Amino acid sequence: MRKTFSHRLVVLAVSAFMLIAVVAACGETKTIEVPGETIVVEKEVIKTIEVQVPGETVVVTKEVLKEVQVPGETVVVEKLVVVVATPVPLPSLDPRVQTLVDDLNIPLYLPDAATSEPQYGGTINIRGLEPKSFDIHKYVSYRLRITNSYTHERLLQFDVGPGTSPTAHNTAPSLAESWEVSGDSKTYTFHLRQGVKWHNKAPVNGREFTASDVIFTLDRIKESEQASQQNNVLSKVASYEAPDDYTLVFNLEKPVAAFPFLMARTSFEILAPEVDAECGGFVIPECSDIGTGPWVFESYSPGTATKMTRNVDYWNQPYPYIDVVQQLFFGDEKAEDAAFRTGKLDLLGVETCAISGERYRALVDSNPEKVYPSFIDPFNRRAVWMKSDRPPFDDVRLRRAVAMSIDRKGWVNSVLGGYGIPFGGYLYFGNDYWLPDDEYGASSKYIKYDLDGAKALLAEAGYLAGGLELTMDSTTGYGERFSSEAELVAEALNKLGIKTNLNMTDYNSFVPVWRDGAYDDIVYTWLGYGYDPEDWLISPFHSELNGNKYFGLNDAYLDDLLDQISEETNLERRIQLSHDTSRYVMDQAYVVPGPAWLYFYAQNPKLVNYVYHDSFDNGHPLMMAWIEN
Repeated sequence: MRKTFSHRLVVLAVSAFMLIAVVAACGETKTIEVPGETIVVEKEVIKTIEVQVPGETVVVTKEVLKEVQVPGETVVVEKLVVVVATPVPLPSLDPRVQTLVDDLNIPLYLPDAATSEPQYGGTINIRGLEPKSFDIHKYVSYRLRITNSYTHERLLQFDVGPGTSPTAHNTAPSLAESWEVSGDSKTYTFHLRQGVKWHNKAPVNGREFTASDVIFTLDRIKESEQASQQNNVLSKVASYEAPDDYTLVFNLEKPVAAFPFLMARTSFEILAPEVDAECGGFVIPECSDIGTGPWVFESYSPGTATKMTRNVDYWNQPYPYIDVVQQLFFGDEKAEDAAFRTGKLDLLGVETCAISGERYRALVDSNPEKVYPSFIDPFNRRAVWMKSDRPPFDDVRLRRAVAMSIDRKGWVNSVLGGYGIPFGGYLYFGNDYWLPDDEYGASSKYIKYDLDGAKALLAEAGYLAGGLELTMDSTTGYGERFSSEAELVAEALNKLGIKTNLNMTDYNSFVPVWRDGAYDDIVYTWLGYGYDPEDWLISPFHSELNGNKYFGLNDAYLDDLLDQISEETNLERRIQLSHDTSRYVMDQAYVVPGPAWLYFYAQNPKLVNYVYHDSFDNGHPLMMAWIEN
């Protein structure tokens, strides 16, 4: 039996944003009383813990008496002493952003690298989202892309881990250990890593990964109509070949500046041909979800969970440290939060939608000992889509009226609970391409909230208040916050004078809307996931990619701008072209962006050396983490 006696315990009631460093040790003797006898033990201060919270640092010194043996039991005496130290300044932001952060009292925090030695073992339970299918070429959903990130890999990946921003997308080697580009920027040669093994289970049975697996995957993508995101990339490729087992060559139609970035994105995971041939396609996950990644898919319980176990043959040793990763499916935010509070969940909000500011506040109040990282989120771009090739939104005045009817400050203060950035521009804060609202020139007026001006444009377009009735499509599949945003947009349109009926569907029913543009007039959904103009501008707006099916676009001027961005390898020039294009998109009001979210997630403090990465890739950041006992 083990007992702990506390001489004094001071509870630290702050948001548990903890960076732990061992800095001191000393000793002394002290007499303590144990029932039935008196024992002299040596006291030892084992460590000083530095706890960083926005704007200040709190130092906690933990004093622990050495264990003393009493017949039949072990006694440990400990106490906690709290000392408040000097404030530590937060990292600097652009002044325009810093002002908003200060005014809204927004907490921004990311964990540092762990100072303890890595430990193997343990189980991590993560709030997951259940995929409808396990075939990444027929179900290109973030739900499956996240699930596959634990088990599968791509030619390239992004730098991840402590010290790396969740919003930085710097390409790094993965299954390809290096790559090179020709002088005309049209030929990319990837040199594959030798000795990489597929998971040791039938039908692949741990054989070596080779270039033929990449060729199979690319061929399979081209055969799938549903793999539209991947085919948009491959449409830029004239040919590809594998001259030997460890070399892959892509010949492009014309230069694509972001080609390595595109190869690093999730959805380009490499698949094994044996799986397609012997598992009835990619239908049964226990058979088909076989990759080269850090964990091996073990089981899927529909409606409940997926379970992955440590890949002991993983090429990138010593990773991973954690034995078992489980995704738990809930479907109810209150149940998710309760599971996190009681320790049944270790990670909450790492499935790209994060947790809302309201949930963050409630969790911090009830469980301040947990860890709550946060950052400004440029990845999750939500927007109002409109079909501009048909009435009524073929009239730019009506689209501009919709743009001017959105009150983003009110949006942040109401639906987002004060936790958001109320910029209205198309290029969000958080990367090199950011274009502040006051730099949009003449199109800035379509970013600002101006209900009277919006009503004037509505009348100019020939519509009396209440004379136009529409149905706006959206979904309940992204959580309560997203649903509330859709309701706010519908309310804004009603205030404008457009009678708006909101049609909310479940997630899987909504997939054809964002994948195929399957809606009639107007929709509230996502737009331009990612961190490069290929994601924000080229893919959604180019008429030969998604522009026509998403928005009914056939805009030659816009297509030319987008082609120039895609081919431009000079970063400064590429940024300028992206700014020019964004001004044009805002002037034409092809879409109406919402404000930027603040990304919160919740983490068990025993999980250390982990920093979420905003890319649908949960597996590689987690493989660097361990459970600290």
